[in-house]
Amino acid sequence: MQIRRGRSSDASRLWELRRIALRQGAAGYYPADILMAWTGTAEPEALADHSEQHFHVMSDGETIWGCIALNLETSHIDAMFVDPARSGQGIGRQLMEHIFQFARASGKTHLTLEATLNAVPFYQSCGFIGHEISTYHSPAGYDLDCIPMRYTL
Repeated sequence: MQIRRGRSSDASRLWELRRIALRQGAAGYYPADILMAWTGTAEPEALADHSEQHFHVMSDGETIWGCIALNLETSHIDAMFVDPARSGQGIGRQLMEHIFQFARASGKTHLTLEATLNAVPFYQSCGFIGHEISTYHSPAGYDLDCIPMRYTL
C-alpha cells in the first residue's frame, strides 16, 4: 500500500468510497432516509479539481482503499473515508499520520474536522479533542449531528 496525492481521475472512486463508507459506517447513527439521501446525490463536478488540490489516497497501485482531504488554507480535514472491505487494517490510522506530517511540513499548528457520530472514537484515538454535538449544514441541504474536533500538531 502507498499514499499519494489525489488526481482528477480518482474522483469517481473517491465519491464511491464516500458513499459506501457512510452507508455502512454511519448506519444506526443517522436516520436511514437522511443517510440514503445524503449518499445518493450525484458526484459533484468540482470533485475532480478538489481531488487534485486536497486529497491524499492510499492504494495498492490499482485500487484506492482510503482517502483523506485536507484544506491547507483552513487547516480543516474535509473528508476521510476507508472502504469497509478494508476496515480494521490500519488504513485510516496511516492516512491520519500522513496528513499530520504533511500539515506540519506545511507550517500548520492545528487541524480541525467535523466528525460524524460513528467516527468520533476513531478521531479521539488519533488525539483529536471534541465532545459537544453540533449541527453540520450539508451543501446538499441536510442538517446532521456532528462533533467539531481539533488536533494540535
